[in-house]
Amino acid sequence: MSATYDQVGVPFFTPLGRQLVELADPRPGDRVLDVGCGRGACLFPAAERVGPTGEVIGIDLAADMVRETAAEASQRRLRQVRVLEGDAEAPDLPPESHDVVLAGLALFFLPDPAAAVRAYGRLLRPNGRLAVSWLGRDEGGWQRALNEAVVPFLRERPARRPRQDAGSPFRTVERLETLVRSAGFTDVHTSSIPHDLVFADHEQWWAWAWSAAPRPVLEHVAPERLEDARAALRSVMEQFRDPDGRLVLRLVVHYTLAARR
Repeated sequence: MSATYDQVGVPFFTPLGRQLVELADPRPGDRVLDVGCGRGACLFPAAERVGPTGEVIGIDLAADMVRETAAEASQRRLRQVRVLEGDAEAPDLPPESHDVVLAGLALFFLPDPAAAVRAYGRLLRPNGRLAVSWLGRDEGGWQRALNEAVVPFLRERPARRPRQDAGSPFRTVERLETLVRSAGFTDVHTSSIPHDLVFADHEQWWAWAWSAAPRPVLEHVAPERLEDARAALRSVMEQFRDPDGRLVLRLVVHYTLAARR
């Protein structure tokens, strides 16, 4: 997905990444780590904030994602940016080497989020800041409606994501904040902000879906049934049109911030 990730359809990760950086508020000269950096949704706004005297390191497990993002950083002439291949759960970096750690829509994909947050605490300098974004509820039940529409066409169901499990810390704000505090952080607080995905038409949504989170589900559709699945999804999405004829999918994004003791 690296070539089209957040590059087609409508911007998704980019505005959410900028929002996370604004809340984390890195300053000129700061050293920032962006875990699970993808195509730079948090990385590039952070680079703007720290300026040429700071440094922003992005790590991602996908080599293609690293290559694409590093090439864009070079094109933008951002000498303060480095992009490395690495594990977001256990970054291989020196202790107390960063002022800010950003985890934009990444933490809930990791097998052990608690271990990851503890690792981030070790990487932060005293009074360093952690900023995590994660997905809350979708308004209007559009995610469930779309999932149910595509189920009849799947060859097999994709594996459940860790954040969907009953014991997941991402089920409520209170659970996630408890996890962060147990890792040694203080001043833990969460801002929950609605975000609208606005599509001009179904074609724009379809292009976006193949470049973002819906793709792993769509890849489980039998190729000969893909057009039928697409028609079913188109029918369901009609209920989310606004008075202007746009397709509007609203979700709530949580931004949890904390400080290292």
